[in-house]
Amino acid sequence: MPLLFSETPKANLIWGSWHITETETELRSITKLSLADEEYLKTITHPEKRLQTLSCRALLHQLCKVYNVPYKGVVKDKETGKPYLTDSDWHTSFSHCRSMASAILHKESPVGIDVELLQDKLITVQSKFMDDEEMEWANNDVIKVGAAWSAKEAMYKYVSHKGLTLKQIKLHVLHETPNELSLHAIAKWNEGLKEMLVNTRRYRDHVMSYTV
Repeated sequence: MPLLFSETPKANLIWGSWHITETETELRSITKLSLADEEYLKTITHPEKRLQTLSCRALLHQLCKVYNVPYKGVVKDKETGKPYLTDSDWHTSFSHCRSMASAILHKESPVGIDVELLQDKLITVQSKFMDDEEMEWANNDVIKVGAAWSAKEAMYKYVSHKGLTLKQIKLHVLHETPNELSLHAIAKWNEGLKEMLVNTRRYRDHVMSYTV
């Protein structure tokens, strides 16, 4: 299994990422898919997208084992699209992009995770999801812009409110190294306010962010 890394930053929380190298047959051999999983996979006709979806469930299955949480598949809320583990009170979120998949589990709190490919086109659209202060910090650095996009997506998934936009999520850098960021994320919209710590990590040409 190409698990790149997994961590348990605090009790009852675990996240992990993995590099997708398996075939669909290989992923199915290591994952116990539920009927809901199978029905959802039938709706995905693109082979790469189906492989990415399978990889997220395979990763979730592996992470569940750490805390002896039975994996019985994933269902999505019809209103928000937020995923839930079947017959479990553990919260989850997952993401995939190209050859990377990431997932997170928390026993007590909603979570969000996102993985993005670092690519130059992010620079051209940064004003759509970053404010002037954030763009000044990023200084057209694709790694920083990608990290901001990923962190805001993770926060968006944590909040799970359809009326929220990425530009309504404000990021404040707490700690920064070449490959990691610790951010204070504030999501503010008409109906509410949410604050959360978001950690971001770069791996090769991808960046991954998760709420803690």
